[in-house]
Amino acid sequence: MALAVIRYAEENGEQIIFHDQEALNVVFTGKWGELEPRWNQTPGIYKYTSWSESPFSEDVYNSLIQEPYIVHFASAIKPWNSREKYIGNKLFFKYLDMTAWSGWRYTLYRRIWKKLLKIKNFRK
Repeated sequence: MALAVIRYAEENGEQIIFHDQEALNVVFTGKWGELEPRWNQTPGIYKYTSWSESPFSEDVYNSLIQEPYIVHFASAIKPWNSREKYIGNKLFFKYLDMTAWSGWRYTLYRRIWKKLLKIKNFRK
């Protein structure tokens, strides 16, 4: 199956919009099972102020908020490149601080450097 995904990506590279996700979706069409939502908690869950506004049952919503298995930073806002407040950021930095990169944060200096690089690349 992995080779089929790679082959699809190679053969359709110019038309692919969603990169690996698109190749996976095509190759695994009809060959997958749905996981419990906690295996893919995304920032979208926090747009709901309560379970009753969400598409989930109360139990599923509460488990997504309180005990996600995987926190998927599925937007342009990431804890490592943004000052945007997202509850998953605290968890990200908790585990980051258990690694060799302990203490690393997105500082003012890093934000300025990133903007300068973007400007430089824009002018090319």
